[in-house]
Amino acid sequence: MDMDTLVKTSKAVKDANDKGISSMWGDEIMLVPQVFNQVVEDYEIIPEVTSIAGNMVQLKFVREGLNFVMIISQERYRSMKKRSA
Repeated sequence: MDMDTLVKTSKAVKDANDKGISSMWGDEIMLVPQVFNQVVEDYEIIPEVTSIAGNMVQLKFVREGLNFVMIISQERYRSMKKRSA
């Protein structure tokens, strides 16, 4: 990778991070909870919910071959469900 490509790509990554994308692995994109919840509400998406290690929950939806995820505590997930009910 040349320096120009590295700088352009890094600026795009920083811009994405500033807008709520906290990390990306292959086709999986971790969103900050505020952004994830906003998108789910705005587009009436029902995310897939999976319990994971350490009393955590992963919420996920797929669009155009990309997996958008958020990981939060089970306690926070339960409180979110109560507010939306």
